Amino acid sequence: MDLKIALALPLLVPALAFCATRSSGAAASPPAPAEVLFSSAPTTLLVSLAEVNGELAEEDPAPMVRIYGDGTVRVHRPDYVRYPGDYELRLDDAELRRLLALVAAAVTGFEPRTVQYRIREAETARHLEALSAGRSPVLYAVEDDSITVLELHLLGYGPAGGTRTSGEVHRGIRWLGLRTDAARFPHIEPLQRLLAAEEDLRALTERNDLRRTSR
Repeated sequence: MDLKIALALPLLVPALAFCATRSSGAAASPPAPAEVLFSSAPTTLLVSLAEVNGELAEEDPAPMVRIYGDGTVRVHRPDYVRYPGDYELRLDDAELRRLLALVAAAVTGFEPRTVQYRIREAETARHLEALSAGRSPVLYAVEDDSITVLELHLLGYGPAGGTRTSGEVHRGIRWLGLRTDAARFPHIEPLQRLLAAEEDLRALTERNDLRRTSR
C-alpha cells in the first residue's frame, strides 16, 4: 500500500504562553508538527462532509465534499443551491496535508458528551446570572437547524506536539446546529475547531478551479 506521511504546521501558541516561555530565559523547542498517515490510493476515502438540512436534504442526500487519497476532491452541489451538480478538483500535497491535519485535530479532539456537558454548564451559568441580576432568563431553542456529518479515515494520526502516532482512525461526528452553537459558545474550543474544519471543507465547494463532471 502506498502511504504518505503528512506534516502540517502546529496551531499558533497563545501570546501569553509565548511570553512566559521567553521570560523564562530558556530556548524552548517548537512543538512537533502533526503527523497524518494515509493511503494515497485514488479510491480511498479520507474525508467526507455532508449536511442534513431538514426536508430539503431528504431529496438530495449525497455528501457535499469527499476527499480521496490521491488528492481528488468530489463536490456535490444539491438541487436547491445555485449551479447544482457534481464537480471535481485536485488538491496539491500541501493543501491535502493541511486539510487532513485540520480535520484530524477537530475530529479526534471532539467528544460529544463532553461538549454537551459544557454547553449545559454554560447555559446554567447564564440562567443563574440573569436571575441574580433580576432579569428573566432567555430561553433558546434551535428549530430546523442543519446537522453536520463529518467522517475521517486515516491509517494513523499524531497531534501537534505529540510524541507518538495512533493506530487507524475511523470516526464520524453528527452535530445539530454547529454554526449556531459555535457562535453562542465561543469559549468551547472543540466546537470552534470543528467549525473551522467544516468551513475549510465547505470552501472547496466554491473554488474557481472546480470542473463539472455531471449535472
